[in-house]
Parts: sequence; structure tokens; C-alpha cells
Amino acid sequence: MKRTLFLILAAVIIGCGSALAQQFDFGTALKNGTFDQGVGHWQTYASEHKVYDGKDLNYAESFFTPAFKMADDPQRFINDATLQIDAVEFTRWQGGIYQVVNVPPEAELWFTLQAAAFSTGQDTQGSITVLAGIDPKGGNGCASAVWSDPYSIGHGQQAGLASRRIKVGSEGRATICIQGEAQYALYKNALFVDNVKLEGKGGLALPQPGAPGGLGVMGVIVTQAPPDPALAGLVGTPAAPASPNTPPGGQAGAGDPALSGLTGAQDPASTGGADGWLIVPAVGLLIVVIGWTLKQRRAR
Repeated sequence: MKRTLFLILAAVIIGCGSALAQQFDFGTALKNGTFDQGVGHWQTYASEHKVYDGKDLNYAESFFTPAFKMADDPQRFINDATLQIDAVEFTRWQGGIYQVVNVPPEAELWFTLQAAAFSTGQDTQGSITVLAGIDPKGGNGCASAVWSDPYSIGHGQQAGLASRRIKVGSEGRATICIQGEAQYALYKNALFVDNVKLEGKGGLALPQPGAPGGLGVMGVIVTQAPPDPALAGLVGTPAAPASPNTPPGGQAGAGDPALSGLTGAQDPASTGGADGWLIVPAVGLLIVVIGWTLKQRRAR
């Protein structure tokens, strides 16, 4: 009897230990962080906010819709393929990219990125402002993102940035947001982004992103919800009220009233979440019990 109890206890320990030994790879939850696939897996949003002084357009106070494209000048590459965000000459712009990722519920999450600026004109010091944000509930957009402090980058400068460390909600989804703003209406005003890396620790059920169902750590079997329908061309949709998480200093984030003309499209590949799980170590215990029962029957 003692030997049987020992075997049962050993099976439970081995089963739990092997499950705990598995680790969720936060780095693979974020897709195309090096932009080798262009802007694939990312969604874009932008502000078009024009201010007039009588009949004349005030370029210094207006925002024009930026373009999101791959940098074509090797001198501007951060690490080979690099995202470039800019607008027409002598204008300001404000906009960004975001991606919804599947991560362990209640995990602590943060990310890093590299950014650079190219500007021409009289005032190029701190000509581009960059923010990194996370929506812990995985919303389709950045209106509820918790933003880092704004970071200013001048012409020819390159900087490494990091988001705040955020605890993800029970949904097991988070939205990774990167936003830029041209501070001056210069001849050229471009932001370059590359090497976005997601990091994290802890959490409960650990989903396998991109799979219809799979075995996560802690012995969890995860089934993903179907992706949200694609959102098409939300041009001219009024922005949500300003988020309480908008960083200090008057910097407008996604969801700020200044974003009067949001545009974007939802990538179904980036959505999904966990809706069920099953603890695996119990299987090891069941196998031991069945084996012991058969052995007792043979002994009789």
C-alpha cells in the first residue's frame, strides 16, 4: 500500500513538474516585430486635424494623415527592414501602429523598440515625439492604452524606448501600441521604427497564439475564440474622449480629442483568446491508478 501511495505521489509531482517546466514564449506572441513582412500583423491609425486662421490653413497646428511604409534609404535602416512614418512636405502628422497579442491572463507585460528620426529645417531638435503603450484588455485600438512618457528624438538620432510594465487582464489579450508625432511643420519629418520586442512574466493560463487549440504551460489546453471581423476604413470617425492615461505635458495619445479622424483596419490574425482549459497532471495520476488496479486483479 505504501509503495502504491508513493507511486501516486511521484506521478503527481512528475506531472506538475513537467508542466511547470514549460515556459510561455512572450517573444513569439508579437508578430513581425522586425518588419521583415512589411506592416503585416500591424494595424495603423492616424489623426487628420486641420486648423484654420480665417480662410488660411494653419500648418503649425494642423495634423495631416501620415503614410506607413518601409524605409527605402539604407542610411535610415535601423536593422535591415525598417518601418517609416511620415507625411507630405511642410506638414505635421500624428499616428501610430498597434497589434493585439494573446498572452497569459494576469501576466506582467512590457515591450521595447528602437526608433530614429530624420528631419530637415530650422528646428530639428526633438522634432519627433514617440510613445509606447499597452492596453491590458486587448482592445482593438489604443484609446485605452497606458502610455509611457513621451520621448523626443531629433534629426539623425536613434533611441531605445520601453513601455511601462502593465498587468494584463483576465482576457489574456493585450494591445501593443506605438505612436509618433511630428512636432513641427518641417520640409521632411520622418519616424523610423524597428526591433519591437515583447517581454513578460507570470500569468495563469498560457495560450498558444495563432493556433486553434494547443497545450500551454501549467498543463493548460487552450481553445482560441474566432477572430473579430475585419474593420474597414474608419475614416472620419470621432475619437474617444481623452484617456486618463494620456502622458503628462499635453502629449496627445490615441483616444485624445485631437485625434479627430482615426483610420485603421483590424487584422484577424492578431485576435483570439482562451476559453477553456484542462489540467494535465491528473492524467498521470489516472494512469497510475488504472495500472495499480489491474495489478491487484491479476494478483487475485
